[in-house]
Amino acid sequence: MRGFLDACVTHSDVKAATMLMIMSQTFFKAQQHPVKKSTVSKGSDDDEEETEEEDDDTEKEFVQWTISGHPIWKDLLFWEEAFLHIVREEVEKNHTSFVSRGSDRSKRRQEANYHYKQIVFGQLGSIAVNMISFGMSMDMTKAFILKMCVANGLSEEEMKALVFIASK
Repeated sequence: MRGFLDACVTHSDVKAATMLMIMSQTFFKAQQHPVKKSTVSKGSDDDEEETEEEDDDTEKEFVQWTISGHPIWKDLLFWEEAFLHIVREEVEKNHTSFVSRGSDRSKRRQEANYHYKQIVFGQLGSIAVNMISFGMSMDMTKAFILKMCVANGLSEEEMKALVFIASK
């Protein structure tokens, strides 16, 4: 997977790296630990029977933990491109929500702007959480949030909410 990410960097393939990032938070391998045995008493005080019971001691090792040290996750340009990519995809998926009926052009523009900002807010929250999860500092993430909020016309309240989300 690290080789895959190296190729993503070489070919500027933000889409593939973003898909791997999402999948890495879902896929895991089970790590088996030595099974612990415990003794359990069954029956009444008169009729005690000793049995051994095995505890299932399986932990999940997510792919994210393996790839989170890759340099791509420290590259602010990657995060900008990833953010713009996922916003564009969401806009394309939801383009019908940008088209309203009626003859009031100003109202249509306001509705389209509202829908766009909703997409930007949601995707920026997602990217910010991922930035933290993949090792970006909170300071760098805050700076990124501020920059994207200003660039996309989000309010100061929305920016503060996004910083709060990222910090949790």
